[in-house]
Amino acid sequence: MKYALLLLLWGCTELDPLYCASSCANPTELCDLRTHTCRPRGDGGVQCTSASQCLDPSRPICSGGKCVSCGHNDGGTDDCAVSHPTRPLCAQSGACLECFSASDCAARHFACQSDGNCGACSAHSECTSGYCSQGFCGDPAELIYVNAAAKNCPGSGTVGAPFCTFQSGLDAGAATKKVVVVATGSYMENLKVQNPAGDFIVTLVGLGQPVLTANLINQPVLLLSSDGSHKISLSLDGFVIENAVGANGHGIQCKSLGDPATTRIKLIRSTVRKNLQHGVDSNSCELEFDADTIGPGNAQGGLLLQSSNFVITNTLVARNGGSDATFGGLYISSHGSGATVLLNNTVAYNQAKANATASGLHCLQAPLVANSVWFGNSGAAAEVSGSCQLDHCAYSGASQNGNLNLSGCMADMTFKAASSDDYHLVNHSVNCTLVGRGVPSSQGTSAPLADHDGRPRPGKSGYSIGAFEY
Repeated sequence: MKYALLLLLWGCTELDPLYCASSCANPTELCDLRTHTCRPRGDGGVQCTSASQCLDPSRPICSGGKCVSCGHNDGGTDDCAVSHPTRPLCAQSGACLECFSASDCAARHFACQSDGNCGACSAHSECTSGYCSQGFCGDPAELIYVNAAAKNCPGSGTVGAPFCTFQSGLDAGAATKKVVVVATGSYMENLKVQNPAGDFIVTLVGLGQPVLTANLINQPVLLLSSDGSHKISLSLDGFVIENAVGANGHGIQCKSLGDPATTRIKLIRSTVRKNLQHGVDSNSCELEFDADTIGPGNAQGGLLLQSSNFVITNTLVARNGGSDATFGGLYISSHGSGATVLLNNTVAYNQAKANATASGLHCLQAPLVANSVWFGNSGAAAEVSGSCQLDHCAYSGASQNGNLNLSGCMADMTFKAASSDDYHLVNHSVNCTLVGRGVPSSQGTSAPLADHDGRPRPGKSGYSIGAFEY
């Protein structure tokens, strides 16, 4: 009995490797003063004297000498706002969070992340202001707002009294040099920027894909026209442009008498569809398109580019043209002296008339075309023709320069569900897959860093051909 007592006493002395007097050498452990042994922090039985000792996110509050979840009331202080001022909100999980929604982060111009912390925004929809730039949410006081559903028209362009018409916002944005945020809805207007008295530069952001629809016949939905004396530069992110009718019924028409660089349009994550003439008709302009969809239903073809500079990436051009169209997908009759590049595009199921030069792509001059695919384009004798510089592209009859011949390939050997316009890639067939068949750069021009959906390039199998990475 005497020996047993001695052993018991020995177990509670500093000779025991688990013994602690008041603290533990391991910072992830706390000393339980009842047993003088070290236990992991955050255990419901661990003693604490302050919330800083509670490192388990699900037990962030020191209450009654124990680390407990927020909302656990056993007589101590369990308020997140008191214990963790920078994380004042109590979640159902018992954790203290910085935010539940974007409004909790608005004062700091941040977005609310999935882990409940305020952090950098990555999309306009993450910001209460509707605008994200370089990781920060815009200040509503520094933005112009447009909302077709506004009650008090014409409005003043503030978040509380937005303009009712798109043209009002467009003009105000150019005049004030402020970004224009356009709410979801339908805007029946024919928009014009025509020979402005000074430089006309404006960025427009669409929330929820606002739809711009032609209101007048024989006019494009959006017209940019310049005599070259002043610069025009429009950036549109997240819009639908549709339903222009009549002899000049293009979705977007851009024309300039000056250097193409003086009249510029940037189109991002937008759709141009169902226009009676061309989706995009450009003459002596500069175009930068990324992650757009041209089609379906631009009756005379997707994009007509004349004497223009252009960089078009990650864009889907599908189901345009018809049996009377002179081209289906893209027609490049000439180009400007600046960049002329088509990278990682998918051009599918466009149609041209029987005597057309090509149904998918025709180049009278030689732009750089790389990592792009033409599939199912019909009517003309060839899908691709002319002087295009094709590098690691895919189409029926392709040869040389790493190009992939898709003759004999069925749609389901290449795409997920082309019949329903899903052109994401599959990797079923060695001869017909586009996965990993692209290149990281061509003639010194790098492939885009992300695809049509915003997923990073390269994918797990390398750089793929087309607008969608695998």
